[in-house]
Amino acid sequence: MNRARMTALVTLMLYAGPVIAGLSGYGWLVVPAFIIVFLASRFVLNPGDWPRDAGAVRDGGAMAAVALQVVIVAVVVLACFAAGRGIGGVFGYLPQVSLAVPLLLSVASIPLARRLQGPGLIAQTDTRLGTFDRDAAFPSADAQHILDGTQLALRLLQTVQDLPRDTAHYVIAQHLNAMATQVDDARLREALVERAEGDAPSRTLLTALAVHATDPRRMGVLGHETADPAFAALGDDAAVVALYADRAVAAVTADAGLRLALPRPALVEQALSRMAGTEAEAPLQGLLAQSRLRVEPTL
Repeated sequence: MNRARMTALVTLMLYAGPVIAGLSGYGWLVVPAFIIVFLASRFVLNPGDWPRDAGAVRDGGAMAAVALQVVIVAVVVLACFAAGRGIGGVFGYLPQVSLAVPLLLSVASIPLARRLQGPGLIAQTDTRLGTFDRDAAFPSADAQHILDGTQLALRLLQTVQDLPRDTAHYVIAQHLNAMATQVDDARLREALVERAEGDAPSRTLLTALAVHATDPRRMGVLGHETADPAFAALGDDAAVVALYADRAVAAVTADAGLRLALPRPALVEQALSRMAGTEAEAPLQGLLAQSRLRVEPTL
């Protein structure tokens, strides 16, 4: 049996669980157990779909995406369970099957599906979903020594440049954290700004710059000298600028000492005048209010 047929069989095992439970006449109270199994299957097989750090968990957009997945899984499980009950009602046949049988059938599909993915396919899936494929993106140790930090960062950022346009920003943050194990944040920031100012930067590349420039730890380390170039390099992409402004305001609200790492009020005012009437207007107004509170460093 080839891999495709085996994968279809394992998938059938997962969905057959709630169908058999419904067919056996069990009540709706068993549905949550199958919802948990289905969610576990998604988490194991598609880890890139889920937040992996505390920052991502606190992010409203990330949690909304998780909530949507839970709703979708719940609807699918309810549909399977209802189908089983419907079949049993139509044919008037309710097999006496222990609840453990359909549960174990669905649970057993998870390790089997993971095994069928194989290392290569797992890496491809993780990359598609936004997790970092270090073997593909990072040059070998022998090659790294001929690259300085900025060159290496530019090379690594190609992975972010090529991500799908709708990649969640918490996933992009995971890429940046992986890159930080290979190159320091100062060089990575330089490379992000250089790529953003270059020809046709992608939405994901600009998002990466916005995320990097508003990460509280990096704001504290890199300081005020990097704030203006990073903000200016974002251009007039309203969605990215709004993301930057919202994250920056959240960072300085939690730690007022980070205000120095905000862009100068004059730059924010210019952006606000250009993007009036867009989704970035309100976030920029909040950013401007915080930027005006920053205290310029003294010599």
